[in-house]
Amino acid sequence: EVFEPEVDDRGIDLIVSPDLEMFYRIQVKGITRGSYAFFTQRQFDAATNGARTAALTYVAYVRLDAKPIPETFIVPFSAWDGRSPVFVSRRSEERGQTSELEYGINYSQKNALLLEPYRADTVLAELSTRRAG
Repeated sequence: EVFEPEVDDRGIDLIVSPDLEMFYRIQVKGITRGSYAFFTQRQFDAATNGARTAALTYVAYVRLDAKPIPETFIVPFSAWDGRSPVFVSRRSEERGQTSELEYGINYSQKNALLLEPYRADTVLAELSTRRAG
């Protein structure tokens, strides 16, 4: 079952529940042009309740401009661990400006293969197998 929160003040766009014992929090990011989508530290903290539920929180990244059909990836928040050029965190470093830390998805043809393990069909099959096992 998929639920939409009535108020989007927790950085969550959807709640997915395969049964009454488990649920996943989903932050949806769609991109139509360009190569960078992001969410803020505040959204990340609200979505994960700190680190307690990060394992059950995901970003659904939808490349709406992909041809012939949009591409969807489901990425756990744990992917932002600083080891991937695709999943980055940064602050504005312009002189005299302070900005909130942001977590981004930095898509390019060069790093497109790094997104492959997060294709929606792959992740959903893995979650389904994990739940059944």
